[in-house]
This record gives sequence, structure tokens and C-alpha cells, in this order.
Amino acid sequence: MIINELMDFFLSEIIAVSAIVISLISLYVGIKSVENERTHNIQSVRPIGDIRYGASASQFFIDVVNNGIGPMLIKNIKTNGEENKSPGEFILFKFKNLSCKKFDFRVDLKDTALKEGDSIRLLYILFDSSDDEHIQEKEKIRSLLADMNFELEYTDIYNIGQPILSRKLSIFKNEISNKIRIERITDEEVIDGN
Repeated sequence: MIINELMDFFLSEIIAVSAIVISLISLYVGIKSVENERTHNIQSVRPIGDIRYGASASQFFIDVVNNGIGPMLIKNIKTNGEENKSPGEFILFKFKNLSCKKFDFRVDLKDTALKEGDSIRLLYILFDSSDDEHIQEKEKIRSLLADMNFELEYTDIYNIGQPILSRKLSIFKNEISNKIRIERITDEEVIDGN
């Protein structure tokens, strides 16, 4: 009888300790699962920034594109090392009376958000390729763009900094030395500077 009571006591103690151990294991697995899910969420909404630029016989453009699968939050833009300056502002500073058909640019990109697949046109210049004044202006702007360095700092939705996006716009310099090829390109056939 005493042995049966002792067995019942130890059996209930073993069951209680086993329940506590199983609960602790479940708690550990739950915490690890939440950590893994959080890490997965952070990595699965990462933006991938890109700067696209190009030229044709009558236009120049520079775009910022989000090729990732999460929102891109732009924190800072640098052109030739100067913070919060867009390429368009540099061109306006150099050319007070710009001669072209159309000149569009974004000034302030700080705290701008781009959803996945979207782009922002930083600079767009359209020239009249039959106007001599426009052609001269185009070559001056082309050489100015060719010497530009462009940097973009951005984060993801969790405010985690991403690699700084840096581009030299030297593609425009290549096109200066190859004017024959550029002049043959129509407005629809834009050279993309990926």
C-alpha cells in the first residue's frame, strides 16, 4: 500500500515536471519562430535601388528606380559631394538661361518613398535637334553630366540602411566622342545606362 502511494506520488511528480519541461520547450520554439519570422519579414521587404540614365539625339534623363520588393525610403541625395542637391540644380546653377524645349527635375528627394517597381524622374531635358542653339546647349550639358557623381542614401521600411547607391554619369562622356552614333538614334530609341 505504501509502495502504491509512493508510486502515485512519484508518477504525479513526473507528470508535473514533464508538463513544465514541455511548456518550456514550447515557449523556446515559439520565441525562435517569432524571431525567424521577424528576420524573414525584414529580409523579404528589402528595396533594391537603381539609377538609370540615358540619352538620345534630343533628350537626357536620369531616373531612380526601386527594383526590390519593399518600399524604398530616400534619406539623402548627393551630386558631386554636395548633400541634398539634385543633378537638375547643378545644371540650373551652371546655365542661367537654359535653351531647350523642356527641362524638368526634382529638387527635394529627402524623405521620399518609392514603392516596389516605381521610379522617380530626377532629370529630363528635351532639345530641338534641328535648332543650332539647342544642339550647342545639349553638348555643354552633356559634358557637365559626364563629370557628375551621384549618390543616393536610402533605407527600407524598418529604417535599416541599405548600400549607398553611387553612379558616375560618365556614359554621357562616351556619347560625346561618338556623336555620329548618337545623332542616328531617334527619340524612341533611348540608350539606357544600366
